[in-house]
Amino acid sequence: MKKRIEWIDIAKGIGIFLMVCGHTSIPEFLSNFIWMFHMPLFFIISGILYVYPKNGIIGGVKKRFRSLVIPYFFFLFISLLYRFLAHEEIPMSIFTWGDKVYALWFLQVMFFAQIFYIIINKYIKRNTIKVCLVTSISLFGYAFYQKSIHFPYRLEVTCLALFFYGFGDILKEQLIRLKIDNLRVLFLLLTTFVYSFFVPRLDMADNNYGSYIPNLVGACLGSVAVISLSKSNIFGYIYCLYIKQFLLWAGKNSLVILGLSPILNMSIKFILLNFHLPFHIRFLAQHTILWIMLYGLSYILTKYTPFFVGKKINDSW
Repeated sequence: MKKRIEWIDIAKGIGIFLMVCGHTSIPEFLSNFIWMFHMPLFFIISGILYVYPKNGIIGGVKKRFRSLVIPYFFFLFISLLYRFLAHEEIPMSIFTWGDKVYALWFLQVMFFAQIFYIIINKYIKRNTIKVCLVTSISLFGYAFYQKSIHFPYRLEVTCLALFFYGFGDILKEQLIRLKIDNLRVLFLLLTTFVYSFFVPRLDMADNNYGSYIPNLVGACLGSVAVISLSKSNIFGYIYCLYIKQFLLWAGKNSLVILGLSPILNMSIKFILLNFHLPFHIRFLAQHTILWIMLYGLSYILTKYTPFFVGKKINDSW
C-alpha cells in the first residue's frame, strides 16, 4: 500500500472544505474567491500525483474505473433516490445524469481528463509539446463556452480540466519542492484574495471560463497558495493541531464528502429553517451537524463498503 503524502491530504482537505463552504450561504466576495480555484486545485493535485500506468492505457482505465466510475454510480444512485423521495426533477437521459445531479459532474470530468492525459503521455514525451497541446485544448473549451456548446458527460469541461491536470504534472517537481515561509504564504493567500475581486466568477461545472487568461492565472495562483499553505509549518503549531487533523481526515475522505455533502446540506438546511433561528446560529448549527454526519458516514462507508467509494479494503480511514 502506498504511503499517503501528508501535505497532499491537507491540500485536498482545504479544497473540499472550501467546496462545501462555497455552496452555502456566504457573502458573494468570499464565494467568488473560493470558486476561483477550489475545483482547479483538485485537478492540479491529481496532476502532481500522475504516473503513467504500468499496464498502459487499459491499465489506466481499469484503475480509474474502480476509483472514479464505481463511486460515481454509487453516489448517483443515492442522489437520484434522494431526488425521488424529495419530489425533485430526475434527469431522464443517462447522458445528463451526472450533469444535473449536484457535484457528480466532477467525477465524470476527472475520469475523462485522466484517461485523455494518459493517451497524450503515451505518444508525447516532451513537456513543451504537452504544454502547447493542453493549452490548445483549453482554448477549444473556451470556444465552446463562448458559443454555449455542451456535450454529454461534460466533455467540454474536460478541456479546461486537462489544462490544470497538465499544469500539475508538468510542474510537479517545482510544486513538490515548493517551500516558502509562513509570512510569504499569508501574503500569497492575501494576493489571491485581492485578485479575486478583479476577475469574473469561474464555474467549471458550467464550463464558465469567465475571462480566459485572468481566470486561468487566478486558478493557478489560488491553487499554488493552498499548496504552499499545506506544505508550510503553520499546522505544526499546537493551536493548529486539531485543524490539521480535520484537514487530513477531509483530504482522505474528499470523495465521500463530495458525493454526500450536497444532499446532507440541503436536508439539514431545510430542517433548520423550521426553527426560525437567527442566520448566524443557523449557519453554525448547519455546518456543525453537516460535518459530524460526514465524519460518521465516511467512517461507515470506508470500513464496510470501501469498494463503492473508490478505496481498497486495506485502505486506512
